[in-house]
Amino acid sequence: YTDGWEYTGLYSHYEQRSVDHEKHFYGTTYATDEGEIIVVSTNGIENVWSHFKRMIFGIYYHVSKKYMQRYIDEYIFRFNTRNFSDSQRFNLLLRNVA
Repeated sequence: YTDGWEYTGLYSHYEQRSVDHEKHFYGTTYATDEGEIIVVSTNGIENVWSHFKRMIFGIYYHVSKKYMQRYIDEYIFRFNTRNFSDSQRFNLLLRNVA
């Protein structure tokens, strides 16, 4: 799901669907032949990056390009486990360390 920009090179690997905010089209919902419900929207990923930027400015103040992937990995772990209790998150971390 993209913001309407034509990302060349993706078509051979992915089916691109996009939203167009200029035309006030912010997304749609449809069902596949298998009955899977698909929601096309960029709001979710825009929300993720917005929270990531707030984490950087609010906690770390400055990050180096060298360690950017580590900051992103930490944030994604926190985001994907946002509904876990602290003990559930800690136990998951310990299971994945080994």
